[in-house]
Amino acid sequence: MRVVNRLHLAFSILQKHLGFLADRHEYFSGLEVKPDNLGELFSDDWTREAMSIVISKGTGDISQVSSPILQTARHRRHAESYTVGSVLQLGA
Repeated sequence: MRVVNRLHLAFSILQKHLGFLADRHEYFSGLEVKPDNLGELFSDDWTREAMSIVISKGTGDISQVSSPILQTARHRRHAESYTVGSVLQLGA
């Protein structure tokens, strides 16, 4: 799978997880009588913490996927600066 496709997939999964948490939070917050077995699940604090964890893990996943792209970009910048430097030296 191409890196760009993997990045798109990682963002899509992250968006779906966050959307699920927000949707369930909104649903349970709107209930007048909450299920007893729900406890703290989907409370404001719990949802905030869960979203923070999802974002943290998602950021790690996205960093792993984008790492080859960043390495390639760094390599290209280095090659371009070497080429420009060589041309400047040749012209001197």
